[in-house]
Amino acid sequence: MDPEVLEQFRNDWCLGSEAFRKECLERMDDKLTGNHLGSARLESTTAKAERLIARELARLNWTREDLVSRPKSDLLKLALAARLRRETTLSRKQIAGRLNLGKPKGPRATLTNG
Repeated sequence: MDPEVLEQFRNDWCLGSEAFRKECLERMDDKLTGNHLGSARLESTTAKAERLIARELARLNWTREDLVSRPKSDLLKLALAARLRRETTLSRKQIAGRLNLGKPKGPRATLTNG
């Protein structure tokens, strides 16, 4: 067997369709321990963040384009950033990138105190 294929098989934690993978990630929220691979924890955190962002965008009646067009200092964007920081393990850099907040040092005070 091809060693690269075997290594990928060992590292993949889920075999199945993308819909099945997403369902598994939703069920894994807050249930991951040190026994789980780092890639599974990161993927679960990322999926949780994306769900939070999608819910907030729907609640605000915004689109992803609104995150780009609204100013970096928009209070609703900063509130969402603070929520992501509080409820996920995403870094400030990852949050700033997803919400178009500019450099990660910009929202630092809000994310630290939020």
